[in-house]
Amino acid sequence: MTEGLDPAAYVTTRRYEPEDASRPAKPPRFLIEPLSAIRPVLTGSWLIKGLLPSHGLAVLYGAPGCGKSFVALDMSLHVAAGKDWAGRRVRQAGVIYVAAEGGTGFRKRVAAAREAHDIPISAPFGLITVAPNLGVEKGDAETLIREVREQCAVLKFQPGLVLLDTLARSIVGADESSSKDMGLFVSNAEAIGADLDALVVPIHHTGKSGTDRGMRGSSALHGATNAEWEILSGEGGKTIRVGKQKDGEDDVSWPFRLRTVEVGQDEDNDPVTTCVVDLLETPRHVSSAVKSKRKKLTGQASEFVKAASMAIDEAGEAVPHSQYVPFNTKGVKRQTLARYADQLGFLEGMAPKVRNSTLNRHIRTLAGDGYLGQWGNWIWLVS
Repeated sequence: MTEGLDPAAYVTTRRYEPEDASRPAKPPRFLIEPLSAIRPVLTGSWLIKGLLPSHGLAVLYGAPGCGKSFVALDMSLHVAAGKDWAGRRVRQAGVIYVAAEGGTGFRKRVAAAREAHDIPISAPFGLITVAPNLGVEKGDAETLIREVREQCAVLKFQPGLVLLDTLARSIVGADESSSKDMGLFVSNAEAIGADLDALVVPIHHTGKSGTDRGMRGSSALHGATNAEWEILSGEGGKTIRVGKQKDGEDDVSWPFRLRTVEVGQDEDNDPVTTCVVDLLETPRHVSSAVKSKRKKLTGQASEFVKAASMAIDEAGEAVPHSQYVPFNTKGVKRQTLARYADQLGFLEGMAPKVRNSTLNRHIRTLAGDGYLGQWGNWIWLVS
């Protein structure tokens, strides 16, 4: 510091001044809010109260054929109409549904769901049947944002919910298992949400193994989500489970069914059908919901649970911590369970391929019915 210069004067000389004092300074990009100015946001946080946030990134995922696209459509039409869903209040918002898989068949689903649930034809819902490429840095995010803005201005509604069905079709050529590629998708999805002031919901698949739980691909997606809905399907029925909720209640579930309806007739006067969603109960904690929907165990299912119980009692280990595994859970790996199932005669004498598919079927069914939990290669009993 220069000799004789008062420190206070030095600070004053270093203070930022705009180049043109006659014009207000441009607001800083990284604005500091002092403690005295910080207030909680009390309104507008939810699209579906306690289940679906109004902003950020949420994921709805499940195995092929579980009904995830039907659930996504049903939920989004209720948001567009502002109608209560799953017993929860809904804040109306415009919806853009990108049906990148099966656009032709999706139109009849929309028509059927609209009629089944009395969704008014004027509800702000728009369908796009062309898949954007969101898996590269210079992909279609900017074009999608611009064209949605332009067309919604003509349609006279503001989108508040954007669904991408499916994630895989929106990142063609990218590697789901690559943290870099998945990170690019997340960045593009977040840009869409920020520019449109909307929640973005990709529809995604579970792991490729028949018994894998959790979303397929890189964990970068899980780290970026505000909410995650998992669609489960077993012999006991179909279930929606909220496995992650940043600012709300997680680990809640509720059952649903797919009901076949006729939407018209084809050129041969044969009926054209599709399915609609019927929600059977309102959401509640998984522990109580699982117990109430369990089918009574009989025959092989009962014996298989006994084999799992014996395996865990005698050879169980602490299951590594995961967002999908309850705290302090004891379980066994699939190969250990297979060995105990062999001892009880379940898999004995089967060819390796048949043996593996039989084991997968039992695990998948009992997990869907609420008796077994499974994550990756680990299996445990649900209390």
